[in-house]
Amino acid sequence: MIELIEHRKIQTTIAKAKSVQPEIENLLALAREDTPQARKVALSRLDSKAAMRSLFAFAPQQYAGRNGGFTRITKLGPRLGDAAEMALLELL
Repeated sequence: MIELIEHRKIQTTIAKAKSVQPEIENLLALAREDTPQARKVALSRLDSKAAMRSLFAFAPQQYAGRNGGFTRITKLGPRLGDAAEMALLELL
């Protein structure tokens, strides 16, 4: 999750992308509030102060008008080594 917040998009397997997506959606919805309690909850979930600061730096302005749907999963096809289905998980 920290890498997704820092880089705004990551390439991973579809299973991992689908498992991380609800957690990221909840964090982004929490970050739109930008209250001290929201920062404490985000820090407890992320375990990284730098990622938490980055999240609260861009989320309130970028997602102020959105009610949900902050992420997108795009299928990329199978990975060469083990043929695992890959996906691109990105913040909108």
